[in-house]
Amino acid sequence: MKRLTKTASGQLKLRLAGRHLKQLHKAAKIHKKPAVRERTAAILKVAAGQSVKQVAENGLLVPRHRSTVYNWIVQYFTHGLAIWEQPRVRKRKLDDSQQSKLIKILLKSPQAFGSDMSRWTLALLKAKIPMLKVYKSLSGIFYLITSLRLAWIRCRDFVKTIDPSRFYKIRRNRRILGYVRKNPQKAVMLFLDEFSVYRQPLRGKAWAMKGTQPKNRRSRSSNTRMRIVGAINAQNGQLHYDNAAKITVKKLSEFLRTLRLLYPMKRIYLVLDNWHNVHRHPTTVALLKELNIIVLWQPLYMPQSNPIEKLWWHISEQILRIHRLSDDWQSLKRRVLDWFDQFREPSKQLLEMVGLLSHPAIRTQP
Repeated sequence: MKRLTKTASGQLKLRLAGRHLKQLHKAAKIHKKPAVRERTAAILKVAAGQSVKQVAENGLLVPRHRSTVYNWIVQYFTHGLAIWEQPRVRKRKLDDSQQSKLIKILLKSPQAFGSDMSRWTLALLKAKIPMLKVYKSLSGIFYLITSLRLAWIRCRDFVKTIDPSRFYKIRRNRRILGYVRKNPQKAVMLFLDEFSVYRQPLRGKAWAMKGTQPKNRRSRSSNTRMRIVGAINAQNGQLHYDNAAKITVKKLSEFLRTLRLLYPMKRIYLVLDNWHNVHRHPTTVALLKELNIIVLWQPLYMPQSNPIEKLWWHISEQILRIHRLSDDWQSLKRRVLDWFDQFREPSKQLLEMVGLLSHPAIRTQP
């Protein structure tokens, strides 16, 4: 029996058996793909007596051409629902070697390809890379890039260290950390650094309604600063700190004397960066020698070798990013100092925050 016939008036008439009706009704109601639900509903309306033109122009959410509905009917009776349930596969316009070449290009600067821009944009890629001319739209290039597991990601600051002895210094620190953990009654290892707290809040991400943008409210007052000098005990997680408007040689000297009073009978290993104005100042170096504090200089331009940097990151994320106290400087200072006060006593939580709880150490003599 022909399922699709033409009447004397020229209207197409569709006959459906019970098996097809049951399958089409089920797909029109509960199929997970909206496109399949639309197409099966159109076929059922034609079978119910409506013309293909009526269904195409008025019977669907979006008006279609009558040839589109007719093609749906033919596709269903030729291949069944399986033809619409297959996942859509985009046709590859670049082979594997071209895709690998594109990845290498995206990781380079556009200036190497004769452009004045510092970052790649979709339009610049299409203009400068000949093999991307096969794409008619920028959205095609975007889908290609995302399929290559590339994403538009915010960069982070980075300075490449130039210290040739960096591997020795890192291994030395690990060795001394292992010695201090094994002999806590004889020696202590402290990681020292400075941190700045500003009145104006740091920018960051926050929840907001779609179509709006969260506001980072800044004060009209000057961007006042408070400096923190802190030292973490690598064995028990105790934080020693002091604050001032500016960390000078005099202020750091007072802090170093305080550390010696806190550990009068122990050998102190102090990890310091190479801040030449204060840490490397002759007065500071002489005082360290006088107090019998052994300095472990960090590798040049390698702040990640000092775990206390992670503590500064935590306070920036928890207290200083998008805060609402830019017009109340005293309250902001109290909140920051209260946050530091929770670590004045030995704290396993602090060791975990800065990564020292699981920090590898070599258990040998220093």
